[in-house]
Amino acid sequence: MHFTKNISYKLKRLVPALGLAGAAAMMPACDKSDEPIMPQTPPSTTPIEVELYFSVDNFNEIAGDLLYRGPEPFYSPSAKLKDYALQPEISNIYLVPRGTWYQYDTYDIQALYFHTLNPLLKYSPKIRGRGNFVFTPGTASSRDSLWLVEHGWTVNQQMAQNIKSKQR
Repeated sequence: MHFTKNISYKLKRLVPALGLAGAAAMMPACDKSDEPIMPQTPPSTTPIEVELYFSVDNFNEIAGDLLYRGPEPFYSPSAKLKDYALQPEISNIYLVPRGTWYQYDTYDIQALYFHTLNPLLKYSPKIRGRGNFVFTPGTASSRDSLWLVEHGWTVNQQMAQNIKSKQR
């Protein structure tokens, strides 16, 4: 079986429709040169936070050379710390102590914040403290503890929580 279907076209409607379609394709696109250009907003970047760790026997990530300028020596920031401080996408650099600090006496604690931590914090406003120093109870004076707490660290936090739980 063979089917044949005749489709009749009305040429008087088809010719004008094809003419309009062709003319529309030939027209130039709209010129937007007179419209104001909106400034491009930079892609929103979430601030990056970096943690640098140090311990009683390892200050390599945070401290560089011992400098002798002025009456007291102090440690310069490490190359890694300087690099992070110069990067605009980094919002905060946290110095985090690791381990216990039982071998530090009152003099060592004062030297730690005066010769090491304080110069590093002054290097950039991005640098802050985070974490817990675990000293032998009673070795950190109230002035030393307050200075550490003001700059973001805690002192013997776990011990304080244990004492509170035993008092209940």
